Parts: sequence; C-alpha cells; structure tokens
Amino acid sequence: TITDECMNINTCVQTFTFNPDTEAPMLSDCPDAVTGLDCTTVVLPDVTPPTAMDNCSTTEEITINVSDDIAIDEIDPCVGGVITRTYTATDECGNVSEPCMVTFTFVADEEPPVITCPEPANTDLNCGDMPTPGTATATDNCTIFETPIEGVPDIMPDEIDPCVGGVITYMFTATDECGLQDMCMQTFTFNPDTEAPVLSDCPDAVTGLDCTTVVLPDVTPPTAMDNCSTTEEITINVSDDIAIDEIDPCVGGVITRTYVAVDACDNMSEPCIVTFTFDPDTTPPTVTCPADVIDLDCTTDF
Repeated sequence: TITDECMNINTCVQTFTFNPDTEAPMLSDCPDAVTGLDCTTVVLPDVTPPTAMDNCSTTEEITINVSDDIAIDEIDPCVGGVITRTYTATDECGNVSEPCMVTFTFVADEEPPVITCPEPANTDLNCGDMPTPGTATATDNCTIFETPIEGVPDIMPDEIDPCVGGVITYMFTATDECGLQDMCMQTFTFNPDTEAPVLSDCPDAVTGLDCTTVVLPDVTPPTAMDNCSTTEEITINVSDDIAIDEIDPCVGGVITRTYVAVDACDNMSEPCIVTFTFDPDTTPPTVTCPADVIDLDCTTDF
C-alpha cells in the first residue's frame, strides 16, 4: 500500500506460497550385519539403531519404526537362517524414509552331542549271569536330553557259547534334533566254563558177594549238577576196573566202579567210587558117601 502527500492511496499484493512437506527423512549410520548366531541365541543382540534427519521435523518429531520379518523361534536350528530387521523413519508429516535393513544370520547346528557312558561294566561274568548295563547321559548345545539313554546289546546272553566265553557290547547313542550323534560302548566279558560238575549221592559200598555172584547187583547211580550244563547235557561215565570172572573165588577180591560226570564243555568231575567186595570161598564141599556094605568075607572080590 502506498499513499502520496495528497492522501491518494494505491495498493498491490505479493504472495508467498509454502509447499507442503513431501520430503522424506533420511536414515544414516545403518548398523552392520550380525553373523555367527546359533541355536543358543534366545534374544537378538543389541545394535545401535540408525539416526534420522529431516528437512522439517526435528529429531524429536521423527519416529523410527523397527520390525523383524520373523521371530527367533521360527529359525530352524538344523538349517540356520536369517532374520531381517527393517528400520524406517517417519516425520510429523507422514513422510517415510527409505528403509535401513540389518540382517542377523544364524548358522546351522553342526555340533554333535556329548555322551557319557555308564561306569565300566563287570568283566568277570560266567554262564547264567546277566549283564546289568546302566544308562548313559548326554548334553548338547541345542537339544535337551530329558531321559537317560538305554544301551542296545549286539548279542543276547544266550548267544554266548559257555564253553568259549565271549563279549556282549552295549552301544549307547545320543542323537540331537539335527541328527548329529555321539556314541559310547559298555562291554560285558563272559569267561569260558572251566568249572567241573559235581557228583552227589554216591552209592554205598557193596559187600558179602561171593563166587555165586555172576552179575553185580544194581546200585542207584549218583546224581550230577553243573553251573552251566543242564542235567540232560551232563554225561555220567561208568567203568569197572575188572570183570567178575577175573575175581579168584579162593582169594576173593574187590571190583571198583568209578563214576565220572562230564559237562557240555568237557569239564570232568571228581570221581565217585563204589566197591563190590567178594569174600573168599571158605565153604568146604559137601561129600555124600555110598551106603555101607556088610556081610563081606574073604571070598569077596573088590
């Protein structure tokens, strides 16, 4: 507006137009990628967020939004994976910056579990004994082993030849969720059978036999027991040192019968000995004379 000395007035108008803010803020100092994470990571490590600047809004007026594309528990520990974190800045006019992206890389689990075997097994077993394996325990960087680990035998006790002995090996295997394994063994050693069977109830000696005895009288044989062989597997051998017809009836004598038990592993028992005693013949023969002859004279011819 202008006015001259005579109070004449004239007016003109000048306008200043302000454009709306359409310029997005800018993010800087985007964090570096994070690597080397694994199944033991339960919380993403802290990183310094980027800073934001804007042509209009102050730092306090800018909102930095953060989002992760997946959660940690969605990462397969056996394969690994990447979580992508996205930062965006929004000014007070709703303008959104270009994103700043940070990756968190998880490596696949390649660490096998560690197994601990039971205490050393009994290495002095015999036939009929049963192995008593313990249980193993295991630890792992990713998998929690909540129950003890049972062993698996390579053979069963009844497959051991008692005459030779042998070894049963129990294999314990710890397998984590990714199929990685650790193994340990526990062995049980069976000794070969060297224990002889035992004879019992040996018959009593037989006496009072004589020259009229043509067959030795029956006696109840002894019974045999063994630590490994069953009664059916034990053989009882019987032998007489001489035959009856070798006894001199005038002198008498003794026949010695020996019983020996042999088990399935050829272990031989102590002998059981029974004697059959023959008395010498002390009975004179019986003579029957002819009848007396009487009334003989000198004319009788014998």
